[in-house]
Amino acid sequence: MAKSESVGFCGGEKVKILIDINHPKHVHIFRNFILRSGHVFTLIARKRPMVQELLDHYGFSYDV
Repeated sequence: MAKSESVGFCGGEKVKILIDINHPKHVHIFRNFILRSGHVFTLIARKRPMVQELLDHYGFSYDV
């Protein structure tokens, strides 16, 4: 492999990732990672109105 070539930490394969959203700031922290990484995510959210509103706003599916 040439020095300039880069293989991600997962060797270019999709990784299944579980994220537990406990606070509204977690939605903002993980949003870009979820949208840009190309991996498969499962989101679990606390039953808090603001958390669920933010996840709905960004179109993320989640379990409560």
